[in-house]
Amino acid sequence: LQVLYHELIHFLHDLSTGFGLWNYSHFCHELTHSVGYLYRQDRNQNIKIPIIDLTPINRINRDLFSIYSGNGDQIDSVKNLLLIELISNGIIEKFTDVPYIQLTYLDNSRKHVTRDFGAIALLESAANLIESHIFDVTNLPDYPYNSCRHVSDKILGYRLSDELLYITIEFSLYSTHPALFFIDLLKQLISLKELNRSTLLAIIENYKFEGKLFSCSQNYKSMLQKSSNRAKK
Repeated sequence: LQVLYHELIHFLHDLSTGFGLWNYSHFCHELTHSVGYLYRQDRNQNIKIPIIDLTPINRINRDLFSIYSGNGDQIDSVKNLLLIELISNGIIEKFTDVPYIQLTYLDNSRKHVTRDFGAIALLESAANLIESHIFDVTNLPDYPYNSCRHVSDKILGYRLSDELLYITIEFSLYSTHPALFFIDLLKQLISLKELNRSTLLAIIENYKFEGKLFSCSQNYKSMLQKSSNRAKK
């Protein structure tokens, strides 16, 4: 039942968040390209897997999606988060300055271990927060399931409640690069030592999507209002 509930949360995020819908769209695009590639091949010859015959646009989209997603390689237990680095990828044409995010941990054997921090980490952290309030969750690896807690504690210097951390993650999942947005949003909260639910929701409602990846003339509240009005028509 616990596993079913965990996966149900992922399913709901795929349907209800911006990144979830983009994830679905990306999968459909990749599937369409792969099927088209297979139909064009000689049926009497072996086909190499994975399919690497990509158009420039396909390649750029796949590489960007890889950065935005990060990976879910697990770390069973860590002592603390040492470093959060935003590193320009340097190789994706026209998007060389889009950063991938790397976390450096000190594990229980006192070794430094690094992991990419992306949407997968946010999705697993969000599911874990909800799941932990229903089940006795004690056997999940620290990374990625507690990674947003680690990052939040490191940036803020104080601990958000589970509810406020979840709201922050959920909001970040509406962006293209959720992990980068999550970090940017946390930096806006550093000076608020007594953050509560109403204050956080007020900040989110009026939060403007600024920066190269998020540039927009509207804030979150106005975007939701316009979407709601379109849905009513």
